[in-house]
Amino acid sequence: MILTLTRIEVARRLLKYNRGLLKKGRPYGPMVRVFKQGRAELLRGKTVAVIGYGNVGRSIALNLRDSGLSVLVGDLLGSEYARRAKADGLEPRPIPEAAELGDVVVLALPDDAAPEIYRTEVLPGLHSGKALVLTSGFPAAYGLLQLPGGVDVALFVPKAPGPAIRDRYLQGRGYAAVVGVVEDVSGSALDVALAVADGAGAFKQGGFAVEASAREEALADLLGEQILKASLLAAIEVAFELMTKAGVPQELAAVELYGSGELGELGRLMSLVGPYGALRLQSPVDAYGQLARAGTYRKAIARVAARVLEEILGGDFPREIYLERAAGYVKFNALWRSVTASELAQADARLRAALRQGP
Repeated sequence: MILTLTRIEVARRLLKYNRGLLKKGRPYGPMVRVFKQGRAELLRGKTVAVIGYGNVGRSIALNLRDSGLSVLVGDLLGSEYARRAKADGLEPRPIPEAAELGDVVVLALPDDAAPEIYRTEVLPGLHSGKALVLTSGFPAAYGLLQLPGGVDVALFVPKAPGPAIRDRYLQGRGYAAVVGVVEDVSGSALDVALAVADGAGAFKQGGFAVEASAREEALADLLGEQILKASLLAAIEVAFELMTKAGVPQELAAVELYGSGELGELGRLMSLVGPYGALRLQSPVDAYGQLARAGTYRKAIARVAARVLEEILGGDFPREIYLERAAGYVKFNALWRSVTASELAQADARLRAALRQGP
């Protein structure tokens, strides 16, 4: 109980931020820069310390290493992540030691854990002349990180799942990313962000980086997760329920909704030609059905999305997630139990089993 209360108090202290920070946006207009190259060689002769060896941290660290850079990994020794780093040929160090040794420190920790670990284990090692690179704008946007004096603070936020960052690097393919500057002490903070992006493989074939502030990146990320991805998940669940009630076999419903890979291919087309360009590449029946029904869904989604936006701008969501972590993820675990016990999850398990068995 003492530990839980301590974490709750930490979460409350962390969330004493400027409530108007996220509400300050840039005016509309063609002000965003897109980069297609960086100079990883700027980091040669320096030590890059990647703090955190989860999905994102592992991919970034391995890509930087394979780009010929000197890389250290900081994580809890004896943990699963530290053992994995060692198996990958990297020597893990305690986080404070890695932060102390790194000339460029890449913070690749989950958003809910980053502020506390940063404050106690990373910040003391950030001396003047170093650079801190954040892989998420969230902590900086909400004022949850005490910025060190005399240190460049930049953003490099991959817009790809952690394993895909590594897979695409090995395939010679790039990916989308966000780069930006939080504090530019030396005048070279953006160059550092672009160098890390280059070394991490973002600028390989087809890759690019969009410039944004921490506030802009956090807002885009949270709204994308809580409006697009949440409504997509809900739509899959509702469509599955209605399909099966109408007589469609559960496994066929799962294949139709996502199991065929069509949804992923549609996403790939959107990345190449935009949502309406992708619509033109679908059949008239498919395109008409989407356009004719989209307005009804748009109105319903807009009502929920407006509330989501207010919760993000007002700080309710970050407060919610940090208190959830402090409480031991009770609600989060309950939500997981609910979805894993659903008919959709069971149908998906049967489909996976059938696919593994082969003909």
